[in-house]
Amino acid sequence: MFPRILQVVAWLIFSLLPVSALAQLSAEPATVYSIDSENSILRVFIGRAGILARLGHNHVIHTQALSGEIRLSPDLLDSRGGFSFPVNSLIVDDPAERERAGDEFDSQPNESAIAGTRENMLGEEVLHASAFPEISVAVAPLSSSGEQWLLAVAISFQGRTHNQEIPAVIVVDETSMQIQASFTLQHDDLGLSPFTAVGGSLRVAEALDFELSLLAQAQ
Repeated sequence: MFPRILQVVAWLIFSLLPVSALAQLSAEPATVYSIDSENSILRVFIGRAGILARLGHNHVIHTQALSGEIRLSPDLLDSRGGFSFPVNSLIVDDPAERERAGDEFDSQPNESAIAGTRENMLGEEVLHASAFPEISVAVAPLSSSGEQWLLAVAISFQGRTHNQEIPAVIVVDETSMQIQASFTLQHDDLGLSPFTAVGGSLRVAEALDFELSLLAQAQ
């Protein structure tokens, strides 16, 4: 009786091994893409508002200090990724960026105005960079149709996480991934209050327009 039980157990093990091996072979690993900081950029376009808006400037903020990776799964909706950047890497009103942005940004602020804008942006009332030196973004796909994707985005800074859904165009091949996204958020979406001056007569507009261009290289 006992040897018969061993035979049955051995047969079960033998019969299951090929299935397990086949499952391992069919479970393709995710492809990891690392963000190419030199060829990636995040831009934020900030308008002016208030009865004294004509005295202020629209602003272009950008950074290329983006680092992170994207894990592209064979089942695309299982993919995950993210990036982060130091708050101090944000550049205000670079002349080339203002020229690229078009006519609404054709007036170039002087160095003093740029320095003041950056100081206000990094200060306690806005990004509070001294206490919260990094902003991170986690990304997961919600749907995809060809190159058109809808992404769930979690933006973390100042100890809080803000969840958004944004559309993106994503082009993938064996060596690289390109992500392009343009979207608008309100200050309130990010838990921020627009910076104001002159008793609120001059202030930053509520809407923030973003452009994200990422190039990631397969590892």
